[in-house]
Amino acid sequence: MFFFTFFSFFFFGLHDLIERKIIWDIVRMIKIKELQCPPPTHQVLVYQLLVC
Repeated sequence: MFFFTFFSFFFFGLHDLIERKIIWDIVRMIKIKELQCPPPTHQVLVYQLLVC
């Protein structure tokens, strides 16, 4: 029982870290795109988030 709890905690912690890294990568990509292109409108930003 203890091993299972530890394993699930470790797995979810790892998953959380991976999700945060993905979120930060998306944020960084959007910032780079904003620097390269003129500032996008709100709709374009939402579209970029959905596509990525």
